[in-house]
Amino acid sequence: MRIGVVFPQTELGGDVAAVRAYAQRAEELGFTHVLAYDHVAGADPAVHTGWDGPYDVRTTFHEPMVLYGYLAAVSSMELVTGIIILPQRQTVLAAKQAAEVDLLTGGKFRLGVGIGWNRVEYEALGQDFSTRGQRLEEQITLLRRLWTEQTVTFSGTFDRIKGRLRWQEDRDKLAAAMHQWQDADATHLSVNTMGAGLKTVDDHLAALATAAEAAQTISG
Repeated sequence: MRIGVVFPQTELGGDVAAVRAYAQRAEELGFTHVLAYDHVAGADPAVHTGWDGPYDVRTTFHEPMVLYGYLAAVSSMELVTGIIILPQRQTVLAAKQAAEVDLLTGGKFRLGVGIGWNRVEYEALGQDFSTRGQRLEEQITLLRRLWTEQTVTFSGTFDRIKGRLRWQEDRDKLAAAMHQWQDADATHLSVNTMGAGLKTVDDHLAALATAAEAAQTISG
């Protein structure tokens, strides 16, 4: 059995030296992983009458993904979430952050996700508390695709990922590609002229003129 530690961030607060010392000594003592809790914002009991949650506005929590980036540089322990409240977060950004931590730790990152209990936190982050379970289920599907596929087009209840279109000189081919995206129910399309060998602003604008002609064949 592998035994780790729960990072006591509510006691250590913002002391960076304490963060480093704690992680390094825990590793020296033979612990295999460090787990950190996720709370983005605290509720103010003076505003939220009757608040009885275990944490409030005075409680210190580090942002886990940023904390893990720091810990990856000062310790070789496995980093564990306990847990990330995924429905509060943008799915694609969370996927990128998790992949980055996994890269920086050499694969020593273990991601656990959940729906959380803090309605006030959801409100502060502009997310719907009542649909958090449904959103989490969709997010897990999307995360797996983002981590295993080079490029993803996804249209769900809560998340939509749109493709972009690389410019090509042939107007008919451009139009055909636009129609394919339209048939796939894409709502937005961006024409990318970067990396196409175009040297001046006039070259890029001429390319966009060709794309605009192709776009005239698209309805809606």
